[in-house]
Order: sequence, then structure tokens, then C-alpha cells
Amino acid sequence: MKVKSDQILIDTATNNPDGSPREPEEAPAARVILTDAEVSNGASAETPSGSIPASIVLESTAGEMATGFRYTCMNCKHFNAHAWSRLHQAWRMAPNDSIDAQQLNAIRAGLLTTQNADLASLHNDGQNYLDVEGAVQALGVCEPLSEIDGDIIIVHPLGGCPEMVRSPMKPQGLFDARDLDAEKRGSAVFDGLMRKAQGNV
Repeated sequence: MKVKSDQILIDTATNNPDGSPREPEEAPAARVILTDAEVSNGASAETPSGSIPASIVLESTAGEMATGFRYTCMNCKHFNAHAWSRLHQAWRMAPNDSIDAQQLNAIRAGLLTTQNADLASLHNDGQNYLDVEGAVQALGVCEPLSEIDGDIIIVHPLGGCPEMVRSPMKPQGLFDARDLDAEKRGSAVFDGLMRKAQGNV
């Protein structure tokens, strides 16, 4: 899937429809991703015969969207790429009929079926298709989620904490900035979206 454009649209009105004041964090927001969706001629669904323009619209509030961009796994100290690299190597060497090989194939299939535009853009094989192996190699282990679940939890750098560990008092969940630069990057993205919600961009 080729990403042609990726825009965040925020309603900058200062009041709600009922006339009450609106905080910037409450502003309706939408992420609009324009792509080319593959189509087949019906003879074989696995072999695309062309593409048509398509769009993916993700609706939220400015605050929720900004928080999601701020607290990504790539900026978190709990994202353990080395642990996944070791596990990935072991799974790759496992027999094809083993549980380990099946788990690795399930991850590959999951990445393919997500139709995630960010993944497709970040891991492009040069022919506008998802580089599955490149995406697999970029994964990491989330250490605190693995402890909570009692099993290895594998995440992508673009991901974030699930809702079960987030709350209004702790919107970042288990996120802990990897270093000062990571904290600054996340804060810059958050502040930029908040300025846009205030109509200052």
C-alpha cells in the first residue's frame, strides 16, 4: 500500500456546537491517509491487477492524537530491540512445523493484514509493498507488558501502550522516555499538535 499523503485535520473552533467553551485537547481531529488500494480481477485475489485511490480516516480528539504520537514505543526505554533480535534469530532457525516457526509466521501475517499506512510507508520494499521482513526486524519486546502478561509481548516502534495500562491520570501508560532526546522529540510533536488545535499553525 502506497501512502500518497498523510494529514492531520483539527477543528479549531473555540466553542462546542452547544456554545460552551472548548479546550484545545477536546477539539475533534482526524488523520486522513490517502493511499492506493490494490484490486484484483477476480481470477486470483492474491494477485493484484491494479489499484484505486482510497482513503483511511482515523477520528479522535486533538489531545488523544497528540498523546499517541508523543508516547511511542520507539522513544521508550522499555522497548528492547536486542531481546527481540535474539528471539527472532532463534525462531528463524526453528523447524518449520515448530511452535516457534508458527509464531513467527503469525507475526508476519499480522503485519500484512493490518493495512497500517505508517508501516507501509516506513517499511517499503521499493515497489510500494510492505517489506514484511524489514518490519519484523524492527520489532522489539516490551519488558513491563511481558511481565504483566506472563508472556513475551512483541511491539512495533510506532506502537504505544494499550488502553488497559493507560488512564486519565497516566495517559502515557508504562511509557518512560529512553533519554532526554526522546523526551524532547515526543514533546515537540505533542506541542505542535496542540498549537494546531489552538489555531496557531
